[in-house]
Amino acid sequence: MIKIFYINPETELTTEHIKKYIEIFKTQYLPKLKTNKAYYDAKNPPIMNRVMADPDKPNNKIATAYSRYITTLINGYFLGGKAINYTIPDEQLESIINANKEAEQSHNIDIGKDCSIYGVSYELLYLNKNKQLKMTKLNPEQVIPIYDNSIDGELLYAIRFWDETDVLDNKTTTNIELYTDKDIKIFKMDNKSISLVEVKNHYFKTCPINVFKNNISLSGDSECVFKLIDGLDVALSDTANFRQELNDSYLCIYNANLSDEELLKMKSNRIFSVDSDESNSAKIEWLNKDSNDTENENYKDRLENMIKKFSFVQDLETIATSHVSAESIKNGSYGIEGIVSDKESQFKQSLFRRLQLICNIYNLFGNNFSTDGIKIQFFRNIAKNLSVISDNVSKLASTVSRKSLLQQIPFITDINAELKQIEEEQKQNYHNENIQDN
Repeated sequence: MIKIFYINPETELTTEHIKKYIEIFKTQYLPKLKTNKAYYDAKNPPIMNRVMADPDKPNNKIATAYSRYITTLINGYFLGGKAINYTIPDEQLESIINANKEAEQSHNIDIGKDCSIYGVSYELLYLNKNKQLKMTKLNPEQVIPIYDNSIDGELLYAIRFWDETDVLDNKTTTNIELYTDKDIKIFKMDNKSISLVEVKNHYFKTCPINVFKNNISLSGDSECVFKLIDGLDVALSDTANFRQELNDSYLCIYNANLSDEELLKMKSNRIFSVDSDESNSAKIEWLNKDSNDTENENYKDRLENMIKKFSFVQDLETIATSHVSAESIKNGSYGIEGIVSDKESQFKQSLFRRLQLICNIYNLFGNNFSTDGIKIQFFRNIAKNLSVISDNVSKLASTVSRKSLLQQIPFITDINAELKQIEEEQKQNYHNENIQDN
């Protein structure tokens, strides 16, 4: 679990605070983040760092990519379908928010992936040189959020840091950016000595780094099965070691007095011809270890099933092979729906904060935008039964707005554009009918 840092809002954040936060983060929490990323990259630390007591024995290191598999399935189910939809009362704000919907969807998927891997993700909102509002994903291994210790728990500061090594003198400098509600303070740290380099103002009225939490415990989606993954890695690696030892089996020749020269000749000719001694018959055989393949395979299958069960991706595999309706699938997948519903709740809070930051910037230009009345809708990445959807849409046509109905149709991504297209077609049809009547 990642620790969240809290501070009294009346406390002035000094360079000593910054140094201490970075020190604690690096020693106590960064290793956990790096471990999560290592599992995602199939560089699972326990098996990759395994050392055999006998250095002459085979030491295969098979690291399974189950963490990547879990993240890919869950994040794809959560965010890989239709883009998140915003229902915004203010048409001008809605136009601004939906202007880059495809880019935002790609950004959201990347944010969701980091949440799945690390348990937390960060984005930075900023104005580029052309005064255009942009957002970019930050590396969770380089960001430290600091919250108000009051009951509201508002994000007061965010520290972003990274090391930079000069290729000429091999000297390492730590770059530090401190984000506050008013400005960005840029520091350099060399030999634990911090100096302020620059201060840049921003106009977001709050810390412009946005935090996305995967769940309340800030844990990654595969953390709960790391030990099971380790067990599978060991089982697979030991099987590979055993097979390698079989390939290196010893040939035993009994009751034959053979010289080294004779043995080399036999090995070269790949023919063995031996004579018995006076008292015993000669015999040749391989010295092999006994193996219980069935038991070993059953053990590995059990580990795989437990990994899928306790990470809930087993539900997703069921969805992929099912031919029943999407709604039936969703209702029957309580495990994965519980996980993803928690993700959605956390993600939605961060999206509202993103929208508030966007409103703050555009209100500088005389607007009066607000997040009041905005609704956010997520769509699971499940194959849709269009006949069922169209039937439901038809039945609700007299009681539900056209805009709300169009949101239910998966292949319509731009609701406003679709409404305009419908309006133009109606006008054209009306025009054509008038021409025919005349």
